[in-house]
This record gives sequence, C-alpha cells and structure tokens, in this order.
Amino acid sequence: MLFPEGTRHKDGVLGKGNRGVGKIIYDTRPAVVPAALYGVNHWHFPALGAQGGVVFGAPLDFEDLYQLPDAKETHQLIVDRVMAAIGSLLPGQEGGLDAG
Repeated sequence: MLFPEGTRHKDGVLGKGNRGVGKIIYDTRPAVVPAALYGVNHWHFPALGAQGGVVFGAPLDFEDLYQLPDAKETHQLIVDRVMAAIGSLLPGQEGGLDAG
C-alpha cells in the first residue's frame, strides 16, 4: 500500500501525488487499486463514534503509459492518473461519491 500524497492534509482536500510513486509503479508494474479514505480529517483521539470510511475503485490500467520512456514526465502522468481515480472516489469531489 502506498499513499501517493505522502501525507494527510488537515483540510481534507486531496493534494498532488508524489512523482516517485509513478516511478515505483512504472518500474514494478503492480496491480493498482485506488482507495480513498474520507471523514478521518476531523477525528480527534479518542475518536469514539467518529464517522469515516474507505472506498475502493476499479484497478487502473497503465499499459499506454508503460509504452512511454522511463522519464519524469511519464512518472508524473502515472501518478496523475492515480490521483484522479482517488479524487473520483471522494465525497464532495467532482465525479465522487455523494456526501449523503
């Protein structure tokens, strides 16, 4: 499991993915299943009764990007695709889950 942002953002807004994650995906060619955590930014320990969740998306296909050179630009395209897939799973994001 990798967290492509490298950190959580307290405001709950999805950040930019780290290009190094794209390099790892390019080099290892794993099955990539995007997952989004939501509702956890407002938790305070102990978080009894706190609401949150995790949503999994469909596996991503990078075959078109694997045909490109092993370069920073290719790695960025890969992580951008991952981040777009995660964003589509988040409540309140365009194309994401309903917040209800």
